[in-house]
Amino acid sequence: MFQLPEEITDGMKFFEAGLDEKVITVPGVFFDVNPEKRRSCMRFQNHVRISFGLKISELKQGLDALERVISKYKNMASCVAA
Repeated sequence: MFQLPEEITDGMKFFEAGLDEKVITVPGVFFDVNPEKRRSCMRFQNHVRISFGLKISELKQGLDALERVISKYKNMASCVAA
């Protein structure tokens, strides 16, 4: 199973990191339907949504940007561990 670096496992943090590469994801907390606040926790805090409804060329550009985001944080983690 693929594990994201700790710094970007939160949906909002992943969204913010993506902005540096000019790519937008939607943090999962915005899709957590919780009528009448019956749950105390946010089930989708560690999720993001990505639209696949673009032209293939635009989708590839966005996925490449997400790959750069993940690589950046993986490299930062490996530098700290070394």
